[in-house]
Amino acid sequence: MKLKGKTKRTLSEATFLAAFLAAILLFNIVIGAAADKIQLRWDLTEEKLYALKDETKAVLNNLKEDVTLYYFVSDGRENEQIVNVLNMYKTASDRLRIVKSDPNTDPIAARRFTDKGVPIEQNSIVLERGERYRAISASEIYQNYGKQSGETIQNAFFGLEQLITRGIAYVAAEKTNTVFFTIGHNEIDYTPVLDTLAEENVETYQIDLKTQDIPDEADAIYIMAPADDFTDDEILRLEAFLSKGKGAHISLDAAKKPLPKLEEYLQSFWGVKMYHDLICESDAGRTLNYSYMFIPDVQEHVVTSDILMKNNRIVCMHARSMEITDMQEVTASPLITSSSSAFSIHGSDPSVKENIRQGALPVVTALTRQVMDKPEARLVVSGSYKMYETLFLEEASVANRAFLLGTTNYVVKNEDTLSVSPKSLLTYALMISDGMTRFYIIMICILPALVFLIAGVFVWKRRRHL
Repeated sequence: MKLKGKTKRTLSEATFLAAFLAAILLFNIVIGAAADKIQLRWDLTEEKLYALKDETKAVLNNLKEDVTLYYFVSDGRENEQIVNVLNMYKTASDRLRIVKSDPNTDPIAARRFTDKGVPIEQNSIVLERGERYRAISASEIYQNYGKQSGETIQNAFFGLEQLITRGIAYVAAEKTNTVFFTIGHNEIDYTPVLDTLAEENVETYQIDLKTQDIPDEADAIYIMAPADDFTDDEILRLEAFLSKGKGAHISLDAAKKPLPKLEEYLQSFWGVKMYHDLICESDAGRTLNYSYMFIPDVQEHVVTSDILMKNNRIVCMHARSMEITDMQEVTASPLITSSSSAFSIHGSDPSVKENIRQGALPVVTALTRQVMDKPEARLVVSGSYKMYETLFLEEASVANRAFLLGTTNYVVKNEDTLSVSPKSLLTYALMISDGMTRFYIIMICILPALVFLIAGVFVWKRRRHL
């Protein structure tokens, strides 16, 4: 039987409507199934509170075994920010298993860790892989933030991603890097460096080279701004350690007196001549309060690649300059140099021309030494210990912390140390320019209406000719 035109058109429209509704239903089913695997939100927050950082994604992508995250919390006492972050981790990796446990109704799960001395409270987190575990207390997640007005804002920095990623990297690591710090030379207080490395899963110890050999399990040795010189025996122990293919980081300071034996070792074995000077910056745009507190130029190297990629800055202070001479078995690469407008004065008489150095002066240099078939030794020499003070390591606007960790990566020959900065929970107004306002009005208010109007006119004309 042949259908009439009107009946045929009605049937066609009904079929189209049914197909359209089926497509919507199918779309909702697919989106619902994928909701646990795909981030469906558009993160417009300044600190990207609802997106994991690239460093975190790299750690998750490199997981070779499953890691379990225990979230201890009772129903109704969950922290919204914690839950949001855990959901991001859940969708980012199948290797991370998240288990929620109520410490009140299921004390057996909590007892596995309390028996090891780990306190379990509401909103505590424990990461575990095999025998390795790392606990995160609720009090660690938030930090105080001091405003310029003197007001202190509680819970201003949300550091959970930083803590979880560090914990995952720790429990997933097959080996923990070990760094020994020298004592016995009136070294400057290097607690900020110790704390920073410990936070990044680096084991730190102290050693007196006057009486102790550097153990084989050490990956690197750090000499932090000593005031007193090293003895011949200490120099021999240091050289014996580096000859095994190990690493060292020697950081000096312009305020300290000369160290003839240590500096002679650097020059004779590594080609590094240290000047007893103070680098100053004549470009006011590169200084911070004082000419000897300045922003240097960062050079291309594996240590600085991440800093350069993010276009971050480093601050140096009380810096000595150095001069690198060519040695057959040594390769030297400057990591940080002063700008071309900088200068330094050494010696007691600044009026003597030879006592003034100008231009791009090396501040930090990375060196490798390969002697015949022996393993490669690595050394980083810095003329500015002050760049590792707490003020700079905790300042989010500069990359001194990232530089310290990159240096550690280099000397211990490991690429897994990382730094994930905490995120700010402070709210900021989202400023939209007049041009962007017009664009959004056109895209949201005018364009859809115009499209529907054109489509309506097209359908109306088509129906007139039926």
